[in-house]
Amino acid sequence: MRIFISVDIEGISGVTTAAETHPGGHDYELARRWMTAETNAAIAAAFEGGATQVLVNDSHGSMNNLLLDELDPRAEVIRGWLKPLGMMQGIEQGWDAAFFVGYHAAAGDGDGILAHTINGASFHAVRLNGRPVSEAELNAAVAGEFGVPVVLVTGDARLEPAVRTLLDPVEFVAVKTGMARETAQLVHPTRGRQLVHDGARAAMRLVGTALPVRLPGPYRIELEYRSTDLATLASFVPTVERLDGRTVSFTSPTLVRAMTTLRVLSRLRAD
Repeated sequence: MRIFISVDIEGISGVTTAAETHPGGHDYELARRWMTAETNAAIAAAFEGGATQVLVNDSHGSMNNLLLDELDPRAEVIRGWLKPLGMMQGIEQGWDAAFFVGYHAAAGDGDGILAHTINGASFHAVRLNGRPVSEAELNAAVAGEFGVPVVLVTGDARLEPAVRTLLDPVEFVAVKTGMARETAQLVHPTRGRQLVHDGARAAMRLVGTALPVRLPGPYRIELEYRSTDLATLASFVPTVERLDGRTVSFTSPTLVRAMTTLRVLSRLRAD
């Protein structure tokens, strides 16, 4: 049984401020330890539930956050930011299920802790076929294109309604409830790790019955940038259409192709 884990940092128990999510920021090193420990809780539960292989994709920022010396040695890990599928790098046909650990609410959720989609510095909103989406929804759809169901999502409770609308059945573990961008009601990180472990054990019982997400194509992505300069630069990319001063769109026949294009457009800089 093969389990794929994508792990972000904003939805990790304890993490509250943007400084904690960036190298050099106040308490970033502490947040990395929390992230690694919570990932270990999910890994342990996967193996306890019958997994024979676990692959972890470090999915935040530079994607070099996990402390390898402290990571469960039974798992393999993908590190580094130059990945065509970003948070879903390593997903392929043949994985039995996916876990999303440390996830957060979508861009535009004013009460979501550190809420954003893909790149909070660039995008004010990301829409799929006209509907605002979170990273969890986008990534679950990508997994579905490979026939892989998502059976566990952990993080901010404000993400749960969107997840449950798309995924059924799924185990959702809330380790915090966002109250504002950098304010949340939290469980203690030790308690958070136990909740993630227990949720992952329950999620393993869904493997074999949960179905992958199947969204009908083609897939139209709309990106509302935070600046007109970035939208101008994005409009220079072939197949990208400018809709207004800050918004561009493109259409793709597959979500994998859409995500690679989105990955490039998220990295544009106008300076």
